[in-house]
Amino acid sequence: MPYDNVADNFAFRPAAHLSMNYFLDTTDWVSRWLGRDVMDSMVFLAMIAENYRGHEFTGSDAFGTEPESSTPVTITALARTLGMPYETVRRHALALRAAGFCRKQKGGYLVPAHVTDRLDLDDLLSEITVGTQRLLEDLAQVGAPLPAATSQTVNEMSRQSARMAIRFYVDGLGDLCRSLNMDVLRATILLNIVRRNHSAFEAGLGHDMDARALAQWFTDPLRQPVSTYCVAKTLRLPYETVRRHCRALQDQGAVETDAKGGLVVTGRLLDTQMGLNAARTTWVATRSFVNSLAQLSMDMAKPAYA
Repeated sequence: MPYDNVADNFAFRPAAHLSMNYFLDTTDWVSRWLGRDVMDSMVFLAMIAENYRGHEFTGSDAFGTEPESSTPVTITALARTLGMPYETVRRHALALRAAGFCRKQKGGYLVPAHVTDRLDLDDLLSEITVGTQRLLEDLAQVGAPLPAATSQTVNEMSRQSARMAIRFYVDGLGDLCRSLNMDVLRATILLNIVRRNHSAFEAGLGHDMDARALAQWFTDPLRQPVSTYCVAKTLRLPYETVRRHCRALQDQGAVETDAKGGLVVTGRLLDTQMGLNAARTTWVATRSFVNSLAQLSMDMAKPAYA
C-alpha cells in the first residue's frame, strides 16, 4: 500500500517513531513491575512471548493458564529472538529464575501461571491499556491508516490483548534490531536518543497537524541533543554501560555529537536505506498489531478495542 512504500509520505516515519516509543514504554512498564533492570525485563517479555507463541486463547482472560498450555523456551531461542549473546541471556534468565519469575524444566524456561496471575498484574495491564490507546490516538494524529474498528477507546484491556501487545513488542523490536544490525540493548539506547531528540515535536501531538508540521518532524533544527547521563538515567542502566554503547553507536555513524557533547541522531542516518528499512519494518509490525486488535474487537463479546 502507498503508506508503506512512498518515501515522501510524511506520516510514514512519525508513525514508526511513535511505535518505537511504545517499545521503550513497554520496557519501562515491565521493568518497574518486575522491579528488575531493563535487560531482565526484555528477557522476561521474550520468555512470555515464546511460551505462548502459536497458542490461540478462546477466553478474554486467558493469559497465565495451566502450565501445559505453554511451551518452554531455550536460552538459544531467546538469544536469537533478542539478538543477544547466549551467555548474556543465560545470565539474565538465571537471575529471573532466582527471583522466582521463571522456572527451568525439560525443554527450557517457562514463566509459570502464578507469576502471570499476580494480583498486581492488573496494574501492569492498565498501563499497557493506556499506552496502547495513546499509541492508536497518536497514530491517527499523524495520518497513519488504521482499521475502523480501532476508532473508539474502552476502559479495559483483556489479557488476550495484553498478550498481543507483548508479542508485538518482542517481534517488532526483534525485527527492528535486525534492520539496524544491532542487539536489543544497543537498539533500545538508540531509540531513547531518537526519542529525546524529538521530545519537543512530540509535545505538539494532540493538536491539529498539517503536512508542514509532519515535514518538520525529522528536520535537524528541531532536534534536541541529549546527554549520555540522561539516557542512562531514563533507562535505569549503569552509566558506563550506556557510555560504551553510545561510543559504539558513534563509531558506527548512527549517532553524532554537538559542540557540547550532546547525542543526536541526524537526518543523515534517518535518510539512509537502513533508516528507512527500520521505519518500514516497524510500521509493518504496527499495522499487523492494530489489525489484530481490530479483529479481536469483532470476535469478542466485550472487545479490547472497538
